[in-house]
Amino acid sequence: MRKMKPSKEGMKEFLLINGIKQRWLASQMLVSESMLSLLLDNKRTWHAKYITSMSVVLVIKEKQLLKMINV
Repeated sequence: MRKMKPSKEGMKEFLLINGIKQRWLASQMLVSESMLSLLLDNKRTWHAKYITSMSVVLVIKEKQLLKMINV
């Protein structure tokens, strides 16, 4: 997977801009699609395991990922 450059948009916008499907990301993170959707909509708590998993899959530093989640 190519390395992506994080920016100041939210996580959903980041996925859209980079052409990343939520289905693929959920599968890589080993979570259900519905759980990922709830996380992205901030309807579930972002536990450390989700943040770590997403940062590894997307090759983004956790600190940058936290900024994108809290937009």
